[in-house]
Amino acid sequence: MIEKGFKKFIAQLVILSVVLLTAALLYMIFSGRNDLRSEIFTAFVINFLNVWGGAMYLVKNSALEPKKFVNKVMLSMVVRIFVNLGLIFVCLQFFKFERFVFVIAFFIFYILFLILELMFITSSFKANPENKV
Repeated sequence: MIEKGFKKFIAQLVILSVVLLTAALLYMIFSGRNDLRSEIFTAFVINFLNVWGGAMYLVKNSALEPKKFVNKVMLSMVVRIFVNLGLIFVCLQFFKFERFVFVIAFFIFYILFLILELMFITSSFKANPENKV
């Protein structure tokens, strides 16, 4: 069941990505701020890979007993948060990004993708009622 749910999650992730990147492109076109491409696209790529990797890790560990599964998922989220903080630091220190735009774009993508990931996690638990923690 998680395989079907994972395919649905990937489809939702792609749709959300297209919508967000289209909105960002329209904002840049109508505001005349075409110079924000690198900030927005970098924030998107980091967060897309973050949520995709987290979902892959979740699917890989879905056969574990419920307590171990939840522990692994929570540990992966903590590790990914610290990796994201490190990437934010690297991007702001070594690239000539407009700081405010990069951070705002990063957290908009992060929050929306996190909501999608949490919906995937909760739906996978609903699909398998024997996985009650």
